[in-house]
Amino acid sequence: MRRHFLILVASLACIALPQFVRPAAGDDGWQVVPKILSRIQAPQFPARDFKVPDYGAAPDGKTDCGPAFKKAISECS
Repeated sequence: MRRHFLILVASLACIALPQFVRPAAGDDGWQVVPKILSRIQAPQFPARDFKVPDYGAAPDGKTDCGPAFKKAISECS
């Protein structure tokens, strides 16, 4: 079922691509690469640190640090 869904989504994506992204007949597709790359923007991340020991982790090799990691991940998301 999942496989059929992925095939359907991929097929629909190929049909729905904007004309300016599709290569013209006879092109090999590399001509559109600069246009595609010009639209890509690097993500911006805030300058914040989430130190796991601040959330209760202990680097002793005995303490279960899973809850501290979960708290830190929850806080940063």
